Amino acid sequence: RGVPPSAGPPLPSIGSEGSNLEGHVIVTGFGRVGQNVARFLGDEGLRYVAFELDPAIARDAHAAGLPVY
Repeated sequence: RGVPPSAGPPLPSIGSEGSNLEGHVIVTGFGRVGQNVARFLGDEGLRYVAFELDPAIARDAHAAGLPVY
């Protein structure tokens, strides 16, 4: 079992940022495959937002400036 989400820093929340999303691709999961899909989308100039269930992956990606929640 991993660390419960409440045990670490706050998880990124899409909150009010979600109201500005339009024309984005939704990536579900930001593991190895999701990251490759996101990289491809970015290379093609397409905007995306990703949702990840693993709190550590979501925190790290969001802290790196990626639109992962």
